[in-house]
Amino acid sequence: MPFNRRQVLFAAAAAPWALGLAPAKASSWPNQAFKVHIGYSTGGAADLVARTLVTRMEQLLGQPMVLEYRPGAGGAIAAGFVARQPSDGYNLYLADTGSMSIIPNLRPVPYDPVKDFTPLGYVGSSGLVALVNPKLPVNDIPGLIRLLKDKPDEYTYSSSGIGSPHQLAGELFKQMTGTQMRHIPYRGAAPAMNDLMAGQVQIAFATIAPALSLIQAGRVRAIGVTSPARATSLKDVPTIAEQGVAGYDATPWFAMVGPANLPAPIAQRLQQTMAQTLSDPAVVAILERNGLEGIAPGKPEQLTSVIRRDLSKWGEVIKTAGIKLEG
Repeated sequence: MPFNRRQVLFAAAAAPWALGLAPAKASSWPNQAFKVHIGYSTGGAADLVARTLVTRMEQLLGQPMVLEYRPGAGGAIAAGFVARQPSDGYNLYLADTGSMSIIPNLRPVPYDPVKDFTPLGYVGSSGLVALVNPKLPVNDIPGLIRLLKDKPDEYTYSSSGIGSPHQLAGELFKQMTGTQMRHIPYRGAAPAMNDLMAGQVQIAFATIAPALSLIQAGRVRAIGVTSPARATSLKDVPTIAEQGVAGYDATPWFAMVGPANLPAPIAQRLQQTMAQTLSDPAVVAILERNGLEGIAPGKPEQLTSVIRRDLSKWGEVIKTAGIKLEG
């Protein structure tokens, strides 16, 4: 995971002068409501993360935070909107791997993921898990690799759509193991999971939180998590890396950013607020309960490094796999 809590830069009790905020600045800003933009519809993982964060951030900033939903284009619509907003700190964006590191490799987007945003805080990673239909004679990753190599044209894997982190997890797996399996994209996670349980597809890469109840009920079998460390909610399931695919890591993440060129006092205040929010045990408990790992804001430059790294990494995977968006 990119960060741990010991890397948190900002002390929760930091005084305004310690952050470079002149008293006048600290007392005059903020003086209006914030808007937090989300690139997806209500009810999903991004919505849950945003709602959890803003409940505490409102208290710390003393102003309401309104959630604005701008779904479409894998989050690129919301990201592009925020990139064009004034640099006054009142428009924030809950960024994720898709809009910042995947979609820019698949289509032209109206923003530069690195240059057009001010990093405010990494939130955490949303782990994925490799699943198989219970009737498939596979209990671990080495077994899956053997099966795929024995019959390279026979098996399929599902994802929540073309260009999704779930598809890229599957394509990275294929590239690193020298195996073949045909990708079947679905319009969302629910139908993908339904067909896995029905045996229409045999393998899936899915977000842990919504799959957890199905794993516990034995309706799907978990054989490996995609993160570098084991997931808190699936402690008995080894990582794919520790099962012989050294260096494998397909970990989607969330982060908070604002438009580029935020004035230093405003950026520092927002970064401090993120650090305080993610140090709150109640906030951490809710996020972890819903599948987030590695919760800690880290240093702003670390978030920039993560975005750069994943832009390059997923760009190579997309190019090698020949992935293209439809239409």
